[in-house]
Amino acid sequence: EVELLGMLSRVCARRGDPIEARRLGRRSVEVAERVGEPGILALTLMYLGSALIESEVDEALQCYQRALDMFTKRGDLIGLARAQINVGIAQSRRGANDESAAAYAKALDLGRTTHSPDITGLAALNLGVLKMKVGQLDEADGCFSEAMERFALLNNEPHRLAALYNQANLARDRDDHDRAARLYGDAAVVATSMDQLDVELGARAGQGLAFLELGRVSEARACLQSCNMRVRDRGTWWFQGRELLEALAIRVHLQFRDASAARTRFVEGLALAEVSDKYGAAWLVADVAGPLADVGVLSAMAQVPRFAELAKGLAYAPLTARYAALMNTVRRRDQAAVGPRDAVPV
Repeated sequence: EVELLGMLSRVCARRGDPIEARRLGRRSVEVAERVGEPGILALTLMYLGSALIESEVDEALQCYQRALDMFTKRGDLIGLARAQINVGIAQSRRGANDESAAAYAKALDLGRTTHSPDITGLAALNLGVLKMKVGQLDEADGCFSEAMERFALLNNEPHRLAALYNQANLARDRDDHDRAARLYGDAAVVATSMDQLDVELGARAGQGLAFLELGRVSEARACLQSCNMRVRDRGTWWFQGRELLEALAIRVHLQFRDASAARTRFVEGLALAEVSDKYGAAWLVADVAGPLADVGVLSAMAQVPRFAELAKGLAYAPLTARYAALMNTVRRRDQAAVGPRDAVPV
């Protein structure tokens, strides 16, 4: 019963039903606590943490730390490594980069010690994501390559998909939009075949953004329409990559000179992001505030000073650099609004 509840929780999370995923995850922990077997309880705490990570990151971290303690007492090195990876993810979501990197490093050491390519690959993959966010792009590339090699040894398609998706993100960050479009397209096809809706949507939205950069507006619009259809009944679901979808929608609206629709999507998307994903919220504002301001939606640019402080606190170098440029734009706009001042007599 515990295993089935945990599995159903993960299925619901993947299929875009986070409320049911959390309910089943909590139920799984309740049953496991009655069973009284520490190993089983540790696993269910991991599952519950994964169901909570998008909306209640502090509680998710508590679940992972409880599991960490149990695996440590049992001497379960594989369980310990998996818990460290999840702790790293939760710490990253909280903006605690040093703690996140330390957890991934411990998991990487455990993976190598136990000769587990699966663990080693997962730790390398997540460390690569962190390196990408702090601007260490070459190191991130090395991590993703190692992860792909490890997963290929096991024919582990779900993990290989995650590495492929993040390689596409890296190509986008390097402004290699041709490669990003290809990699995102490959990731979307694989995700669809595996019924991983969250990855499918993030990849298709990323591909749409790459198409816009390449001037392929009709293809970008088709990506948006496909995503909108898939999330039609899950409007409040925040998944990793949702910020890409919101940015794509706003930019497509602006391409067709619909400033009102772009503004509405920005307000609704930012409200969703702020509940679940500080990085996603900051990235979204950085990506679309300028284009929105250019068509008169000044409320987007008004968000920049607040998120500039948040970005500085997250210590993600590329994001901080984007906000530094945006803050210069804000100051120029403010000076233009005030205009030159007359001389004041003493």
